[in-house]
Amino acid sequence: MLVLLFVIVLVVIIFFVYKIFAMISADLMSQRGEVVTVPDVVGVAEPDAEKTMRDAGLIPNVVKRVGSDEQPAGMVFQQNPQAGARTKQGHKVSLWVSLGPSIYIVPNLVGEHVDQVPEQLAEARLKLGNIIKIYSTAVDPGKVVNQEPKAGREYTSAISVSVVVADRHNLPKVRMPELVGQRLGTVEDQLVRDNLHLAKVIYVADDSVGLGTVLNQNVPSGQAVDLGTKVELSVALPEALMEARAKTLTARITVPQGPEKQLVKIKVYDDLSVGGQVVYPEQQHSPGDIITQQLELEGKATVFIFVGDMAAPFRKEKL
Repeated sequence: MLVLLFVIVLVVIIFFVYKIFAMISADLMSQRGEVVTVPDVVGVAEPDAEKTMRDAGLIPNVVKRVGSDEQPAGMVFQQNPQAGARTKQGHKVSLWVSLGPSIYIVPNLVGEHVDQVPEQLAEARLKLGNIIKIYSTAVDPGKVVNQEPKAGREYTSAISVSVVVADRHNLPKVRMPELVGQRLGTVEDQLVRDNLHLAKVIYVADDSVGLGTVLNQNVPSGQAVDLGTKVELSVALPEALMEARAKTLTARITVPQGPEKQLVKIKVYDDLSVGGQVVYPEQQHSPGDIITQQLELEGKATVFIFVGDMAAPFRKEKL
């Protein structure tokens, strides 16, 4: 009986030893193969790179196609294992293929709150440039009203995008420029650049200076004022023109900083117009556009210029 038991145990041991030996042998068999050197295919077109790998007894495997500034589209720009490495025949070699230089597309930020801008730019792989605050009642504070570069522009590098943001409080200060003695058109352009608001122009009969010369300003030059501060000017007109029943006036407006498209309208109240006459119907303009309109007036007149808000005039000009 003991002999039989011994024989059974011995058979079981021999069986397990055989199984272990078979597994080791199979593993060694699977690892057999000629050792080869991985060729260099960086900078090689994808079809040629794959052929080179196959000719070397290796299996090419394109793992990703992405934008690359290193190689033109269709070229391999990275491989793993690296060129020169030693490996067995039949092993896979990972390849990364270029889609060409990376394209960065500027997103549309106009209308977004400034707090959301950094996240949106990060998603587009771009950076935030300058944040320029302007005084504006046309949109809610904190909203982006303009941007540079414009939405949709494409670049091959991660450029910075600057935004213009509407605000009404905690705005930076600006020095009131010297306006007296300058021509009205020049003055208006300067005020627009400084984001100050030319809200009222009163024409005064004066032959001692040239037509359209600024005689007085309500805010002294050199004074530190908030952006959007309203400025009132007295401007010279020849006495003969002021006294004449019929007058001709050229209304001029530089569209201020603000939304990319703003409505502009000019309306006149004089001795002949009952309820006012629209002489320049609502039209869209961009910041910096200069609009001029020749006006034929009768008697005393007031010209209202509307920008953005068609209910409240942006500027009032009185003769």
